[in-house]
Amino acid sequence: MSRRAFIGVIGSIGLLPFAVSELHLIFVGGNLLLLLFLGALTFGVACWSSRRLRKESCR
Repeated sequence: MSRRAFIGVIGSIGLLPFAVSELHLIFVGGNLLLLLFLGALTFGVACWSSRRLRKESCR
């Protein structure tokens, strides 16, 4: 595991106790749908950006 991943995992575990009481809000109303949409949008933008970077670096 890389050092960055290790720091991220430790940070996530450390902050988890503060977020546990709010986790039920994910399933209220359209929050889950919103999170899925934003996740797909972020993934699409990341794929588009990496494709553009590869094309520009080959010139």
